[in-house]
Amino acid sequence: MALVEGCGSRWLKTFHGIMYDQSLRYRMLAFNARHFPREKSRQEHRQILDLALARDMARLEQVLVGAEIMLRTAGYTAPIRDSWRFTNQANSFQNQMITANVCKCGSDGSFDSMGEGMIVNFDGSILAHGTSGRADEIIPAEVLPDLVREARKHWGVEDNIYQLGHRGFTAVAGGAQDCPYTSIQDLVAEKYRLPWEDEVVHVDGTSCGFARPTRRYGEQFAKAAE
Repeated sequence: MALVEGCGSRWLKTFHGIMYDQSLRYRMLAFNARHFPREKSRQEHRQILDLALARDMARLEQVLVGAEIMLRTAGYTAPIRDSWRFTNQANSFQNQMITANVCKCGSDGSFDSMGEGMIVNFDGSILAHGTSGRADEIIPAEVLPDLVREARKHWGVEDNIYQLGHRGFTAVAGGAQDCPYTSIQDLVAEKYRLPWEDEVVHVDGTSCGFARPTRRYGEQFAKAAE
């Protein structure tokens, strides 16, 4: 629970509790699988846990780059349900990975969220979509990580995640492998700034009912509280 206790967001902790309860169902079923690579899975999850607890983000990122399934949790509200749908599909297609997407369902007193869990295949096609509006709805789908690995090796010009670092490989051997985008360079250098940054009105969550943050990025909770 050390990972969870390090989170300062009440909402994220609530999401975690919901997902933990639901994951127990899957774990009970997985115990009966005869060919499940338990030892390999155990080693991979232990490595992720150790790096996360050590706050070794550089090495953790390297471990997660090859992820074939991503879990996304969010609190999208009903007026932007279309954004919820197409960002889930775009995430899957751009990264060639299966995504299991869980959205908050119900009202928190200020905003109404529509739920609509989605499981999206690596090609952006929707495998399952919950549209009942029930908070306890469970949507099942069969996912095949082996097909993800096959696509990443053989998709050619539709291999999005490879093309990101080898742009234009049909015209230039090996493709362009630089980063010509100044905005991304600024982000890496921790000096990212929008041209209209001074005109942004809402720069925290107070307009949505959240308390104004007192901790700066990179500060530990104890130091921020002093």
